[in-house]
Amino acid sequence: MAEYVVVNAELPETSQHDGDGMDISANGSMQQLDCTSPSASSTVPADDMREMLTAVAQHSDLAAALRQKGQAGRAVRTLERAVAMCARAEHIHPAVAVEAARARVNLAAALSEAARHREAIAHVRKAQRGLDQILAWAEQCGDAGATSIAGEASALRCAALVAESIELDMCPGVSGDFETTLNETALLRDTLTPKNRTVSLPQIGRKARKEKKMRIKDDSTSKTHSAGALKSSEVATEKRQPVIKLSLRPRAAEERTDVFSDFLRGVEAERVARLGALNDNWEDQAKRRLGQVHRRTRLQLELMGDNELKEKRYTHTGHQVFMKAMKKANRCWSDTSLLQEAAKENATPEILQVRKLNRQLYVKPPTPPPPPPPKPKMDQALVNNLRSNHGRASIKAEA
Repeated sequence: MAEYVVVNAELPETSQHDGDGMDISANGSMQQLDCTSPSASSTVPADDMREMLTAVAQHSDLAAALRQKGQAGRAVRTLERAVAMCARAEHIHPAVAVEAARARVNLAAALSEAARHREAIAHVRKAQRGLDQILAWAEQCGDAGATSIAGEASALRCAALVAESIELDMCPGVSGDFETTLNETALLRDTLTPKNRTVSLPQIGRKARKEKKMRIKDDSTSKTHSAGALKSSEVATEKRQPVIKLSLRPRAAEERTDVFSDFLRGVEAERVARLGALNDNWEDQAKRRLGQVHRRTRLQLELMGDNELKEKRYTHTGHQVFMKAMKKANRCWSDTSLLQEAAKENATPEILQVRKLNRQLYVKPPTPPPPPPPKPKMDQALVNNLRSNHGRASIKAEA
């Protein structure tokens, strides 16, 4: 019950934000996502947009790693930063809108792990509205690039629908707070083309019926289609794109990119992501530093009453005076000749004096006697006797 109370306390802000998104008309969204509008290319440079998409991808990877470690809170904060980065330029380019929807779906998954189902459903609904606008824009645009974006948006919309159904099953009492009119869904199903429709699964125990291959006519009035784009006899179902072989020829001067600038941008993006991850536990770091200050202050207060520590010898100047007096009292350091010899050998006077004493007291051990000669394995007289007997036997055999 405590979790629902906290969520209800944060719900008005989320619902108000979602309500503002619902008030945006369809015509306004089409104008913002129009591929022919100048704001799609001139407002934000391509390099800045590439950096933003790279940063969002890094935040998503970091959040996935945090979720695997069981740190759902830090993953939620990381994905919230990614959504905030995409929300600034969401209506400038459809690719950014797709990344924003993907970040919202990932944020909903992290919120679901943290038992914040109301906020998860709100983010899923917001992602669905953005994906619906992208699909409607892609249908009006009819470009090849828009088709690829529409396919990705359609897949994300299927994932968002599945996530919404899972959240509603896990938290059935929330369905009344988020009213979805079936008329909007039916209208969207009628307006979208077969390419952009969502996937529907058959009932359990029944086979899915095969869809008829629909043929479309050549759209001669489309400005974006080239002369050899689509003919009236081509099938409308999507085909696999052919594998593009990379050419080894150098690119033109206007197409070449600065690898050094890309490397520096990547390093900066990694640094920003790493610092963002380190700043998540700033409260723990502040508590640790405050505890260290408290312990140091308590120790200083306890030592204030010790009169022995107030003596001059414990100060920096007093320490130097005492060390000079001890060097003068030391015979090794007071001998100038010994100091010069120690400086030549790069050693201290004490070590040099010990070496001199070692040379005087060292006694060379006596030379060990030579080892005795090895004993013969057999007596020499016996060997000669055996040789003579062997010679006689061989002579008799020859005779």
